[in-house]
Amino acid sequence: MSWDVIYDKEKPCPCGVGTYREVYEMDDWNRTRENVTMSCLDCREKYVKKWFYKPDGEEYWRWVLKEVK
Repeated sequence: MSWDVIYDKEKPCPCGVGTYREVYEMDDWNRTRENVTMSCLDCREKYVKKWFYKPDGEEYWRWVLKEVK
């Protein structure tokens, strides 16, 4: 069983200087997985990927600032 890459994109990071990479894959059983990697060193220290869920069940993610403790 193998995973096929559906898309592999470089997108601008939140600060606008660097990028992050988004890879979306699907296997033979139509399972999917998504991998997001922050390439920008400044944003990697400041942001995390956070999932949000709508009442209708739709899910999406955004970059949000890390909480300072």
